[in-house]
Amino acid sequence: MADKSSGPAELTEAQQAAIEALLENGILPAKAKALALQYDPELITDQIEYAQSQMSTDSSGKQKIANPAGFIIYTIENALPVPSSFLTSRKKRQLDAE
Repeated sequence: MADKSSGPAELTEAQQAAIEALLENGILPAKAKALALQYDPELITDQIEYAQSQMSTDSSGKQKIANPAGFIIYTIENALPVPSSFLTSRKKRQLDAE
């Protein structure tokens, strides 16, 4: 029986949530895991939510971004900031807890 402690570290809950959100947006599993390990997973979730708000369809019903997965990856890898005025689900949870 192999000792699991010698393998790669277990993912945190935040990292797992970030990976799931990335997968739901069309990012391949290997890339999703790499992003979640390299960047702040809570920030990734915030950036995905903000990116989704920017990708919504315009008045004619056409999606603004042709490659949503690529846009999300670009947002994360280039550390594009989430405006402080944008209410993410994480901020909502913090406000509800207060």
